Amino acid sequence: MKKQGLVRVALADDNIIMRKGLVSLMSSVGNYKAEIEADNGKDLIKKLEQAKVLPDLCIMEITMQHINGYQALKIIKERWPSVKVLIFTAINNEYSVNKLLQDGASGYLLKTCSPKEFEKAVASIAETGYYYSRTVTKKLVKAIKSKEIVPAKITEKEKRFLAYCCTDLTYEDIAGRCKLSRRTIESTRDRLFVKLSIESRVGLAKFAMQTGIVEV
Repeated sequence: MKKQGLVRVALADDNIIMRKGLVSLMSSVGNYKAEIEADNGKDLIKKLEQAKVLPDLCIMEITMQHINGYQALKIIKERWPSVKVLIFTAINNEYSVNKLLQDGASGYLLKTCSPKEFEKAVASIAETGYYYSRTVTKKLVKAIKSKEIVPAKITEKEKRFLAYCCTDLTYEDIAGRCKLSRRTIESTRDRLFVKLSIESRVGLAKFAMQTGIVEV
């Protein structure tokens, strides 16, 4: 990552107003140029493949169609490891923070942040390669990188249950579809409540959609 001179940026967000707002903000705060704009992960990867010069920094949302932020991050770090990635999202849960940082994100910033903090994050990544916000402390990042903290693993059975949580099926109906007892289904639900620090079925459904387990 460059410490001086022009910093080339790629922006990926399906909200065009947010994306254009970031383009405007970045053009006013320093030597940053948004050379790539994409409205989903698939479009972002395609434009990176076609780029004559790779961006120094990619700023992207998690919840995007076709290829979401989790998938796009993995592709970017596998194919273009020099590109730094700042996750800029409205999603705030421990699973997402842990997973994305362990998969190589250089920072995780919430969209509720102030323009000043956004500028600080971009500058920090340009200069040092990382940004630690209030959502993500330096100690947490170090623990994740050293694998002292590992994102909660979601099993295939749990993913299937989470997908059903996004429907209007009752727990009895879900048990029938899975060929399990209602008690087993409720045990799966309770285990996920603890694992993900979620307290309701609505919360589980929201988590499934935010993390790409269920395509929106």
